[in-house]
Amino acid sequence: MRVCMLAEKLPPEFTGSGKQAVFLGKALVGKGLGTIGLCSNPRCKPVVDETWGFPIVRLQTSSRGWLRSFEFALKSTLWLLKNRREYDILHVHGYSWGGLTCSVVAKLLGKKAVYKITLPGEDDPEALFKSRVGRLKIFLLNQFDAFVSISHRVQKHIEDFRQMHPKLFAIPNGVDDRFSYSDATNVEARSRLVDRYHLNEDVRIISYMGSIEYRKGIDVLAKAWPSIITRIPESRLLLAGPFSEQTRFHQQLLTILGEHLGKTVFLVGNVPDPELYYQASDVFVFPSRNESFGNVLLEAMACGRACVATLIHGVTESIIVDGHNGIVVNQEDHKALADAVINILKDYRLKCQLGENAVKTVRERYCMDTIADKYCVLYQSLVSGKLGNAPLHLHEG
Repeated sequence: MRVCMLAEKLPPEFTGSGKQAVFLGKALVGKGLGTIGLCSNPRCKPVVDETWGFPIVRLQTSSRGWLRSFEFALKSTLWLLKNRREYDILHVHGYSWGGLTCSVVAKLLGKKAVYKITLPGEDDPEALFKSRVGRLKIFLLNQFDAFVSISHRVQKHIEDFRQMHPKLFAIPNGVDDRFSYSDATNVEARSRLVDRYHLNEDVRIISYMGSIEYRKGIDVLAKAWPSIITRIPESRLLLAGPFSEQTRFHQQLLTILGEHLGKTVFLVGNVPDPELYYQASDVFVFPSRNESFGNVLLEAMACGRACVATLIHGVTESIIVDGHNGIVVNQEDHKALADAVINILKDYRLKCQLGENAVKTVRERYCMDTIADKYCVLYQSLVSGKLGNAPLHLHEG
């Protein structure tokens, strides 16, 4: 059985769904499945690389948004037709015109196609239906043989849309084994970041990983920072992830952070070694307003970090039990966010307990090897024609 992982963007571009695609592909190879990736490659020549342990075909496209999407849809369609013997399953990760149009190719060739929804409000059926040429998008969605929901929130969005009756399977995202905990690893990571950013040895590191944008709630964390730094002066905040200096939100963020920026708060951009930041941190903060899952939250938990997350119904409540393996606060409440971070920094025992339980949660429920097994069951049921309606279920938090 051979699987083609299709997404318009795959690493090294910053994309959560793309990271999940390559992590899953690597795990499937370990299960003995043939795996190949297919994505666009802006402004560069087409290339095949095996950075992630399986071949990824990067098709040359423009870097401009609409033109990139159009070219990827055309070129991915042609590639799938020409290389029909290279795959049995087409697994599309998130919305792209290439992913939608290729569902028709799969059906015409007698292949099985799976669509994974990655963010409610953007690529779920209702959101696509309400967007431009929505009826066409729903027609293309209906060509898929199965849909994967990664959280209760995603599942509800699909079930509430009455114009489709998809075969829906609940499989959460998994955590790659590069994100792991050990005392020695964490000490080494901390030493490296202290050197990298010229920090004091007694520094308390609070970290965030993800895009620097409104949806991620970075402004709420920024508003919480004066209280944190006043009560814990040795604290330093590392904000890791891509950002655009031209956006209005970025300018607002700079205003909120004010004199703290470059002194106690560091915008470090996209980093090639995110595990280092998790492992070196005392606290990881997940202040997001809208998510379908929370990959970075689980990655930080896998590294033994005490995490503070905002409540996103159907997402964080399925992962974190408040006070057991993390702390949950209400969205927009920067005071509660600050208090949670401060309480963890002041209570070493609490920090250790949250971290230990976080590691246990990930190992028991979200190990990528376990998630790959679930996909193997789904793929096999598709190929054999013995597909039920929901043989796989999410773990409860």
